[in-house]
Amino acid sequence: ETPLPNKVVKGLDDWYFLGNSYNNTLNNAFGNNPFNEEELEKISRRVSELRTYLKTQNIAFYIVVPPNKNSIYKEFLPFQLKKHESNLSVLKNYLKTHINFEIIDLTESLLAKKNTNQLYLKTDSHWNDYGAFIGYQETMQVLNQDFNIPVVSLEDYDIQLNPVEQGDIIKMINLNIEESALKFTKKIPTRNGAQNEHLFMYYDSFSYAWMPFFNESFTTINYIKNYTIRKKEVESKKPTIIIFEIVERNIDLLLHKKSLLEN
Repeated sequence: ETPLPNKVVKGLDDWYFLGNSYNNTLNNAFGNNPFNEEELEKISRRVSELRTYLKTQNIAFYIVVPPNKNSIYKEFLPFQLKKHESNLSVLKNYLKTHINFEIIDLTESLLAKKNTNQLYLKTDSHWNDYGAFIGYQETMQVLNQDFNIPVVSLEDYDIQLNPVEQGDIIKMINLNIEESALKFTKKIPTRNGAQNEHLFMYYDSFSYAWMPFFNESFTTINYIKNYTIRKKEVESKKPTIIIFEIVERNIDLLLHKKSLLEN
């Protein structure tokens, strides 16, 4: 039986998933907890306000969303429900239609690679180095429609299967399961990042795995574990690019965070 089913769902083939106690993760995956029109309008207004302000500062603004593990590996859930449009899909389409803003949704690029190598950890809610690398490359491809930023490739890394620390999901239920995952190590420890571009990345825990890749592409990065842009800091440090990296299960922060823009 699934232990603590509201927190943890034990899937097939030793896969473990977050339950609904964390931001209705499962309900959102099946589209059973949709944003309503008022919520979508509020997020749209907030994103538009951010973009308008950053445009006055000549700063490019991107929202990048890595998908939940159960959005990529739904076949390993112990049950299947009728699939409705997910919150991410609803929000993405609403912003595109109403304010011509495109979220960088990494779902399709990860689904396209899932049969090449495992992309997420079985015992943890996060992607592994390989999944993070695919997400980094897709993000850089979008950024380089407007910029000319160096991008590292798989050939720049030695890739080995190494043991990983105990996953965050199984810690919740006091299990100790050994797991290994692909580990990327740079062959030549040099950085040739963009000299003229300064990145501010606002992030959650999904960014830890892809930070080493972005560190190769940018000479100057500020990582900020928050989603409030402070005008004073922005106007002082003058980034050229701002990324909000928000994992799918956290996108309601765009709605519920007290403020996305402060003086």
